[in-house]
Amino acid sequence: MIQLIPKKILIILLIILVIVLGLGIWLGVKILGRENPEAPSKYSAVYLQTGDIYFGELSWFPWPSLKNIWLVQRTIDQQNQAQLGIVPLKNSFWGPTDKIYLNPKQVVFWTNLRKDSQLVKALENPNILNAGAGVQNQQMQQSPQSINQNNSKTTQ
Repeated sequence: MIQLIPKKILIILLIILVIVLGLGIWLGVKILGRENPEAPSKYSAVYLQTGDIYFGELSWFPWPSLKNIWLVQRTIDQQNQAQLGIVPLKNSFWGPTDKIYLNPKQVVFWTNLRKDSQLVKALENPNILNAGAGVQNQQMQQSPQSINQNNSKTTQ
C-alpha cells in the first residue's frame, strides 16, 4: 500500500514551495525588469495662482501637501542677466518646516516629474547643486542676442 505523507510535512513543503516561487518571481522582476527612465518620479511640480512654482513630494490625502520642498528663485547676476535656480524652502530665513499644506483652490496645475529629469537628479542628490545657485535655466544664461537669434530661427 501507498504510505500517506503526514500533513505536517506536506504543509512545510507547500510553504517552502511558495517561498521559493515568490523569491524566484521577485528576482526575475529585479533582474529582467528594466526601469523606464521616462517613468514618473516621486517628485512633482506645483504651479500656484501666485505664480510660484514648488517642487517636492506631493500628497493629496487628507489635504494637499508637499514635503522635501524646493522653490524657484529668481536672481540677477553681475552682468544683469536673469538667473533661475532652485533652493530648499527649509533654508528660508523664516525657518519653515519641510512640509507645506496647499490650498487646492490656489493650485493652477501640477505634474509628476520624470525620473530622467535633470531637476529630479538634482533633488535626489542636492550635493550637485551649486551653493545657492541651484539648477539654472540654460536659456536664461544665454545672452539676449543669442536668445533672439534662436527665436528668429524658430519663427522662420
